[in-house]
Amino acid sequence: MEKLGKKFQRELIKSPAKSALLGLVCLVALWYWAPILCGWLTGAPDTPPDIRVVKPTVPGTTDSGLVADAKKVVSSICDWRTLTKWMDDDPATGPAVLPEDQRDPFGRPRASVSEKLIQQIQDEIDGELTVEPKTTGGDEPDISDLKLVLSGTIFGTRFRSATINGSSYQEGDVVRIPVGTDSEATDAATGKAIELELVEVQPSHVVLKRGGKKHLLQLELGGLAFGDRIVRRVTAEKINASTVNE
Repeated sequence: MEKLGKKFQRELIKSPAKSALLGLVCLVALWYWAPILCGWLTGAPDTPPDIRVVKPTVPGTTDSGLVADAKKVVSSICDWRTLTKWMDDDPATGPAVLPEDQRDPFGRPRASVSEKLIQQIQDEIDGELTVEPKTTGGDEPDISDLKLVLSGTIFGTRFRSATINGSSYQEGDVVRIPVGTDSEATDAATGKAIELELVEVQPSHVVLKRGGKKHLLQLELGGLAFGDRIVRRVTAEKINASTVNE
């Protein structure tokens, strides 16, 4: 202790400015920490006894009313049925209504093209006719009598094809219906097969041309409806083959 006291005296004499600043800091620390340490040691409250804390009250409300309102808020927040009803009633959470001319990307494809669109396409085809139909020995067969089935189309910027009666054709190919089929597809004049040129492929239809006359063939959309079942039939040969492999 004597050595520490002598060293402290030497520091005070050596730098009086630093010593004065250190003494000021010690006084401030003593002024700040003295009441706190006194309260901790004696167990007295931090706030002086003469200061009273008054709770603000809202006119017309009591403690029981506040408790009742709090219970209502908690019950309304915890009730999931109420939240579900709010979501159903909120227009922002409902599905967006698409315009009539815009296709729903998540909806099922329509079973057939609308009558208005068919008539519009047929009118455009009739307006583009510039070649007079060739006269033949018999009447020109109707497209419905040929029993042509359009089961699929590939519509792209560079490549377009269609599947007609199980065969694939590109734009410009000739669809030939041989003699002897179930359809009445034989030319009455020559007795040869009916030939139609595939002139246009669209996503929902194709346009066939014969003798200067264009015919519209719609895409037959097939698919599973709600409640349909897929039944896979296993033949006896497959069963025997699987048994041998085992």
